[in-house]
Amino acid sequence: LRCLRPDRLTSALEAFVALSIGSFFVQDQAVDIATSFADGGVTTPLFFILSPGVDPVKNVERLGAKLGYTYDNDRLFNVSLGQGQEIVAERALEACFNNGGWAMLNNVHLVEKWLRKLEKMMEGYAETYLKMAQADKAKAEKRSAKRMAWKAERQAAKEAAA
Repeated sequence: LRCLRPDRLTSALEAFVALSIGSFFVQDQAVDIATSFADGGVTTPLFFILSPGVDPVKNVERLGAKLGYTYDNDRLFNVSLGQGQEIVAERALEACFNNGGWAMLNNVHLVEKWLRKLEKMMEGYAETYLKMAQADKAKAEKRSAKRMAWKAERQAAKEAAA
């Protein structure tokens, strides 16, 4: 087949696999983005490795609208990289970091050199998140200690009055 019709090789292989072991192994499987989002977190980005004919943008936009991330409120950004769009992506990421939001970066394979800068930006954001989490934990521990001391004083006052 490859010698006679190389343009038909892919479809012939798909048909062969479907007949041999089942069509399940050649069908595209839709990924529920909400499930992937639930598995992630603020410091865990979602990556979509696309195949021809697959575009998750509409599904991401739909989930974002449910959760309050839209283009209208500047909490959702979609940047197609290449041709100098790296600065647009950097601004979008900074806005997302400062105000909360989602940034979709498309065609990252076109900006290989910029990926080093992106990695450094992500590391900086992760460090800041860690520091913020540590500060929040320390504040919570102080509040908890004050609450426990107040409860102990109140209990002691009740016992003294009795």
